[in-house]
Amino acid sequence: MDPLEVAFASPADEVLIPTLEITCDAWPAPVLLTHGYDNVTAGTEDGRTLTFEAGGIDASLPKSDNTGNQTITFAIDGVTGKSQNLIQQAVDAEKRVRLTMRLYLSTDLSRPKRDYHMTVKSGVLEVDHAEIQAGYFDLIGTRWPRVDFNSQNAPCIKYEG
Repeated sequence: MDPLEVAFASPADEVLIPTLEITCDAWPAPVLLTHGYDNVTAGTEDGRTLTFEAGGIDASLPKSDNTGNQTITFAIDGVTGKSQNLIQQAVDAEKRVRLTMRLYLSTDLSRPKRDYHMTVKSGVLEVDHAEIQAGYFDLIGTRWPRVDFNSQNAPCIKYEG
């Protein structure tokens, strides 16, 4: 049985620890956040070790459906002027902001049990908190056609005259 299913089903000593990694090409370093009062150092799916800063975040798990457009809202409390500066940098540089939500079990922080990679679609910055909407399917950023047709994979389009 999946360890996350066990954690959801039983009141055991294992607690789910959600973490957020918010990245943008316009920023020098990612924003790393976790829910709670203590910073968490954990491994990622690609072998990095990151320290997530404790704070007030609230994240919902994505719905399991076939719409192809699952949007999740994250609430982050205690945002400061630093957040406003980062948002302004991303807007000025016209760069995409990516969000990775990882779920860890408190008994094993070596690797996330689940990870969700999303693109930030919109957000609202209030005086003391931010609400961010992120989703899996990015229609505007999707290339069409998705396959690059060239003489290597479609030799019939090669023109010889």
